[in-house]
Amino acid sequence: DEVFEMCLKYLLETKDDIEIEEMEKIAKEESVERGELIMSIAEKLREEGIEKGKEEGKLEERKELVLEILNQRFGEEFDKELEEKIKKASEEEINKIKKNILKITIDELKEILK
Repeated sequence: DEVFEMCLKYLLETKDDIEIEEMEKIAKEESVERGELIMSIAEKLREEGIEKGKEEGKLEERKELVLEILNQRFGEEFDKELEEKIKKASEEEINKIKKNILKITIDELKEILK
């Protein structure tokens, strides 16, 4: 059962286009016990995907807010290169910038985004 579970997890994590209906079909073809296992794994992965999507959405919102504030603060000094770096920045980098957004200098910003 452990190997079966690992195979299912691998399939669900690597195959983006697999549908829940496909999983239900597989579950029906397997024993009831394995079918329940498949559905619980599928549901867990779906929930994890939803959570991951929410977190990514929150990070994108923070990036947009940081961009807006920095554009207003620095005007023309805040160029497209910095804007692109912020769009690609990690959550840690965005948090550092956000924490110091009212006093950060362009040089400090560039240092964080190296």
